[in-house]
This record gives sequence, structure tokens and C-alpha cells, in this order.
Amino acid sequence: MADGEAWQLAEIGVGGWLNFFTGPLIGYLAVSILTVPSDYPIRWFFGLLFLF
Repeated sequence: MADGEAWQLAEIGVGGWLNFFTGPLIGYLAVSILTVPSDYPIRWFFGLLFLF
């Protein structure tokens, strides 16, 4: 890893990493609330969609 790449990763900071991890979680929770609890395949599909 070059010094520039390491510096770039550090520049993202804690906030960036928090957004990276909470983004899919918030998306999954939003879909869970919006969909009927019986629609588990749809929830998992959107959960995976937000993850990738």
C-alpha cells in the first residue's frame, strides 16, 4: 500500500465509516417498516440490495 492510499483511507474518517455501515442498516430498517411482516423474501431481497 502506498502512503497516498493510506492517507486517503484515513481521510475518510470515523464519520465516513459510520455512514458506510449504518447506510445499509437504515435502508433495511426502512424496508422492514414499509413492507408487511409476512413479506420476508422481499425484505431479505432489499436488505441484500442495500448491502451491495
